[in-house]
Amino acid sequence: MSSFIFIFIFEVFICNTLLTPTLDTNAEPVSLVMMAINIFIVLALLLLVRKEQEDREMVTKMLVFSFFIRIFLLLWDVYARDIFILPNSEADAVWYHKIAVSFAFQGRADIVDLTDYSYYVGLLYKAIGVQKVTVEFLHVFVTMWSMVLIYKIVCKFEIDAKTRKMAMAFVCFLPNLMIISTVFLQESVIAFFAIASLYLYTVWWTENKTIYFIFALLASAASAFLHTGGAVMAISFVVTYMLIGNKERELRITGSKLFLGVVLIFGLLFVMSTFGDTLFGKIGGELSAESITSNVGKTDRISDSDYSVGIKGLPPAVDIIVNSPVRVISFIFAPLPWMWRGVSDIVAFFGSALFYIYVFVLVIKALKAGKGKNKPDNIWGFFIVLVITWLIASLMFGWGVSNTGTALRHREKFTYICVVLFAVAKECIRLLELTDYEQKNIDNSTDIQGRRLPKKMR
Repeated sequence: MSSFIFIFIFEVFICNTLLTPTLDTNAEPVSLVMMAINIFIVLALLLLVRKEQEDREMVTKMLVFSFFIRIFLLLWDVYARDIFILPNSEADAVWYHKIAVSFAFQGRADIVDLTDYSYYVGLLYKAIGVQKVTVEFLHVFVTMWSMVLIYKIVCKFEIDAKTRKMAMAFVCFLPNLMIISTVFLQESVIAFFAIASLYLYTVWWTENKTIYFIFALLASAASAFLHTGGAVMAISFVVTYMLIGNKERELRITGSKLFLGVVLIFGLLFVMSTFGDTLFGKIGGELSAESITSNVGKTDRISDSDYSVGIKGLPPAVDIIVNSPVRVISFIFAPLPWMWRGVSDIVAFFGSALFYIYVFVLVIKALKAGKGKNKPDNIWGFFIVLVITWLIASLMFGWGVSNTGTALRHREKFTYICVVLFAVAKECIRLLELTDYEQKNIDNSTDIQGRRLPKKMR
């Protein structure tokens, strides 16, 4: 990834030198040349990312095929909008671009209030001209690298090859994710920071190097400055650090870890209070029951896809306690059949919501399978971390969203995390299905089917 970054910085320098960017500069030919060059660079990087795993060739093929599908969607979104506009490529996607252009060349920085993302894109436009193709290609690039990180995570836990391939198939070809990770939305960047944070946390988990835990929190913080929901990773890591902080990664609370956890929580509270306007701007700049319930779904009420759930008229604190489960379920599974307004919602259900329902069922199955049994501590502890992360994310967005379209878009920020949860839950179920006798008497490196076991089980 660092190689691509250096190359892209060089390309920006060349663009700035040759084009002298203005609002009227025709930067389209240069952007297409840049994209053609960068396609070859990304393909080369994907082919170089090969682990010594039996499924490496199949995974590489899926990544490459998925990459070309996204390039096709990118070109369609930019040049064929008059034929058909891709789902999620209207409203916010259009305004992100317009505000970025306005900030870059019309000096109207005061209107950059939709998102900081428009500000950063505007800075890029100042350097290379209005190149929508280049920005959307960057979305595709961070998406591809996010997939690579997912593969690295599942390989670190030596998850069964069949499950790894299923996980990569999901992340490569889920329809809603493919579109959202391509069009002019900030979701792909936020999702990248989220999975990068989880990858760094995984390195800490497996290698016990504290610096990676700190890096994981920083990656989550970077995501939070684009959207409040990016703080989910840091919050869940701090919470689980108090529960799973020992070298063996068992569920255990110790005095030292509890103390460090409290210190980290106060650190997060300090950040929240210092940057409240940035992190909590959508709920009035403060984190309280009153601000959450009074602002919930306020920006979603302009369309006909908003939904109303839960019991109304309760005091703010009681409202949050009583209605949280309903709002969480509505966010995770939207659009549910009674929310369907037409073909687009039906496609969204089968292209996104159905996957989340499947993972939810798988998580429940894994939790039931682990009841009263000896658990594979290393991967089981990581499974618990992912479940907590998923619950925190669903709770935050469940209260921040009351609109089917917005729920679909925001949910994709954590689809990568959900894919990892799918793989880890499935592996936990596989390991738990082994009897105690089999766990004690199987070969040191394989199970009774001849598949490799995690190091903790050997």
